[in-house]
Amino acid sequence: MVVDNTNMQRWEMEPYIQAAEENGYKVIEVIIEEPSNPKHQEECAARNTHGVSLEIIQKMAARFER
Repeated sequence: MVVDNTNMQRWEMEPYIQAAEENGYKVIEVIIEEPSNPKHQEECAARNTHGVSLEIIQKMAARFER
């Protein structure tokens, strides 16, 4: 099972984690790139298929919580 979402803060992930654990799944969180990296933010803005601007991606990265 894979959940792909724009969860930037821990509370946003908790329902997914809780549901997985309640159903016997092992939860593994993978962070592909450091969200605060400006180069990564630029790449995300250039590659996303949803039209999310660099400005929005930067705001999301500023909210990111491990």
